[in-house]
Amino acid sequence: MAHGPFSRCAHGCSIAVLILTAFAASAVAAPIFAPAVSYETGPRPNWVAVGDLNGDGKPDLVTANSVVNTVSILLGNGDGTFAPKVDRSVTQWPEFVLLADLNRDGKLDLVVTGENPDTLVSVLLGNGDGTFGPVLDLKGVRPSSVAVADLDADGKPDLAVTHPGPDGVAVMPGNGDGTFGSFVDHVDQTNSGGPTSVAVGDVNADGHPDLVTANNSAIVAVLLGDGIGGFGPWSPYVTGSNPSQVAIGDLNGDGKLDLVVADHYIPVVSVLLGNGDGTFGPSGCNRLGGTCATSYDGGQDPISVAIGDLDVDGKPDIAVASSGSDAVSVLPGNGDGTFGPRTGYPVGSFPASVAIADVDRDGRPDIVVANYFSNSVSVLRNVTTVSTDPERAPAEFALSSTGPNPFGSAASFALAIPKATMVRVDVCDLQGRRIQTLQNGLLLPGRYTRSWNGASVRGTHAAAGMYIVRLSAPGIERTTKAILIR
Repeated sequence: MAHGPFSRCAHGCSIAVLILTAFAASAVAAPIFAPAVSYETGPRPNWVAVGDLNGDGKPDLVTANSVVNTVSILLGNGDGTFAPKVDRSVTQWPEFVLLADLNRDGKLDLVVTGENPDTLVSVLLGNGDGTFGPVLDLKGVRPSSVAVADLDADGKPDLAVTHPGPDGVAVMPGNGDGTFGSFVDHVDQTNSGGPTSVAVGDVNADGHPDLVTANNSAIVAVLLGDGIGGFGPWSPYVTGSNPSQVAIGDLNGDGKLDLVVADHYIPVVSVLLGNGDGTFGPSGCNRLGGTCATSYDGGQDPISVAIGDLDVDGKPDIAVASSGSDAVSVLPGNGDGTFGPRTGYPVGSFPASVAIADVDRDGRPDIVVANYFSNSVSVLRNVTTVSTDPERAPAEFALSSTGPNPFGSAASFALAIPKATMVRVDVCDLQGRRIQTLQNGLLLPGRYTRSWNGASVRGTHAAAGMYIVRLSAPGIERTTKAILIR
């Protein structure tokens, strides 16, 4: 049975990395990263995920090691360095790993897919200390990638899993305790050889999660959700050759979600700008003729893609695992959905997965990659010098709603930060319980916005009602109200 990153083009094993939505005070130079520092993992790490596994507020790493039955766990020290790996046995030939709170206990759990032909997906519930409980194998057909979201609006995380046989996406309703019901298949209707990855986002702004898949044979497809767990027909768009992963984010600041696709086998990253109604590209573009996407140099054999504000200028940038170049490629965003020339940063051999996270907690997003042939993860710390415009630096701390409020799908909150300091912004219910964290890290002087889409830290939808949004800095607290309607 084929396994490893080369099988991704045929069967898939990737998922989108969501955008880091931050808007900084002023434009800065292109992002600068320190030389990559590598840490040993298990053999052939094919995917890396980042999250706080032991509740100490420091980002940790997990890799899926595709030629052995393990994942590697590397606990973070909070300064961008990591402890030696601890391996944990999981399903056969794991190729993809995702972190999510599946049983709503505030502790991150593992979702693992691999090439076991009898398993749809494996779940390991987190103990909150960096360790995990027994493996729960969900029976089905061999999976490739998975996304977690509340797809049926019952407040419980569900799974969307891409798989062959028949090629399509299986939706598994969550029971809220880390177990899942029987899957419902949505068979690929594009005749493109099946999906290789799946991402979730509300691409038509109706308040319901939608699915976007990267498919073989130069196709990405959109499946609009009905809010009760069902999805409409597959709507295809042509991209480059053999797309291996799709990521979703607002690339041009118009409030409408856009797509970035890593097109494996050719040096191309494709960008499709969203129209806010579930369609992409300019009006009248030919979805099956390739004119809806704009292509950018993604380095040799781009295989994984992530979106984040890497130069801290308020404009989304793209990071690409350029597997054939043994490098991470960064494409700086212009803020209008276009991107500048890429810059390559050397990492290990055959980077197969890229993630963006602030692993040293300095307010600047860093890059983490899984190096398939080096048996390692590489960490590139962001050392960009961030400057602010003195004319825009506020005189005092402030927090206010920029609207809409009341809101149904997303609300934005304006932050005024007069000096460089650690800032935390939480959404809390009227009993003071934390519902979601919108900001937690260093901010330089300036004005920012943070958005809340009504989701909770448990990966579910918050109930309709009034919430308190609280800005906290050393010796400072500011609050405002948000009213969520459903």
